[in-house]
Amino acid sequence: HLSTAEHLLGTSCWIERLHPNTRSRADLATFCLTARTCDPASIRQAAILEIVEPVPSRNRARDRTLSPAMRTLIYPVPIMLASATPRRPAQPPARNGPGPSDD
Repeated sequence: HLSTAEHLLGTSCWIERLHPNTRSRADLATFCLTARTCDPASIRQAAILEIVEPVPSRNRARDRTLSPAMRTLIYPVPIMLASATPRRPAQPPARNGPGPSDD
């Protein structure tokens, strides 16, 4: 899971964590995660995921002498962002009136 997301997103962001439904594979239709980036515009909006897998053969005797046949499954992957407001460090409380003087 995580390595696939890292491959699709590249260096545009740092993946912080996977959503619990993604991690548990409860929802395979959507892959949700939390990531950090300095430049949201650098995250691409779509990618192509290619998965290479062997094709099962019906002739086992022939398989011993030939290289296995392979096929590539191609999936278009839309990438959508939901941004959160950046957290800012807490400001010290405002002082009421003048502070102590050094007189």
